[in-house]
Amino acid sequence: MIDLSSGGSIFFFFSMQKQFVLFISILMIPFALDAQSELSHTDTDSSEVRFRIALASLNSYVPTVQESERMLIPAWGLEFEYFIDHQWAIAGNFELELLNYIVETGEEEAISRDYPFIASLLLIHEFNNRLVLSAGYGKEFEPRKNFDLLTFTASYKVPLSQNWDLSPGITYNSRFNAYDSWSLGLAIGKSF
Repeated sequence: MIDLSSGGSIFFFFSMQKQFVLFISILMIPFALDAQSELSHTDTDSSEVRFRIALASLNSYVPTVQESERMLIPAWGLEFEYFIDHQWAIAGNFELELLNYIVETGEEEAISRDYPFIASLLLIHEFNNRLVLSAGYGKEFEPRKNFDLLTFTASYKVPLSQNWDLSPGITYNSRFNAYDSWSLGLAIGKSF
């Protein structure tokens, strides 16, 4: 028998699964459309492009302690990338979450998080100038307690005119001895 008092959290869980499946499906559409086109991709100005800056709007799923609290936390992100070659880059990534919430850490203690700020250093690999995978180490800063974290991101660059791009992506942040979070985001970037 299903406990109706937790119906909100069950509904939210299945709603998040549907949104995740929809997001991944939309993310895969460009792969399907691009699969039949150009076997070899050459970009005339790719050797000149060394830097990229991107602004992202994110929604982070954070497992809060109180069911009545919001679990989707809006955030803004900013990323600075330097390309070592046409496939590899290093980046500084910065995110600011825009709400307060209470989480349970790995040590079974509940702590409040007030507008946490995340700074991380990433190693990025691009496949065919479209699929982008990145991983790195970072730190979440907050007045009460800071956490070290590992971050992993998968995104897909949709090129626009004049070295602009649009990138939907998904990020996983694993805080040491604390909690994990997922983020769905959309970034607009400019390469130069």
